[in-house]
Amino acid sequence: ILIGLPQYYSLQAALQNGEMILKPSACRAFEARKPGRRLSTKRVKASDRASSLPHEHGAFSPDGIFRITQRVCDFQLDQFGVVNNSVYCNYLEHCRSEAFHALGFNVHETARQGKALALSQLNMAYKLPLRSRDTFEVRMWVERVTGARIALGQDIFLQATGEQVLTAEAVIVWLDNRYKPVRLPPEERAAFQKLYEQRIQSLART
Repeated sequence: ILIGLPQYYSLQAALQNGEMILKPSACRAFEARKPGRRLSTKRVKASDRASSLPHEHGAFSPDGIFRITQRVCDFQLDQFGVVNNSVYCNYLEHCRSEAFHALGFNVHETARQGKALALSQLNMAYKLPLRSRDTFEVRMWVERVTGARIALGQDIFLQATGEQVLTAEAVIVWLDNRYKPVRLPPEERAAFQKLYEQRIQSLART
């Protein structure tokens, strides 16, 4: 639906499990329609996207922190012109998902084995609103590791000013095929323990 904005962003639809899932397209913008002319499209060069979002897929640094850069899309705004509260959960989840992928964990393969990597708790504290086209960095690190849980610290910073937007703590658990919590597999626990130790060592040096 066109709503009178100077540019429109396409939505890519994917049929998944019988449901239509809409995803924003980062590579195509639509120009406003002029009388007597067809609606034209303009593609953004991949090189331009890469330069504007240098850490699109994220990476771990030696201090054990995963960092990824994202950008606010207009459909994520509420009636007050700021990012809706619920959208921040998606930002944090995307960061965690990319971090797990960087560690070599395949969430879909885990699910096919009858197990699940699940979020059991998420606590967030809002500091500053994000607005249209803001570019921001989401970070994730390991706060603590127990036999059955991993506590992850997360935050969001506005890239232009370095101001903190949000702080959060997410608790991750492993579930069996009956969706009951089980102890962490040794390989996964060792990987997160290593990240925790990297974080502690980094803090000790500062």
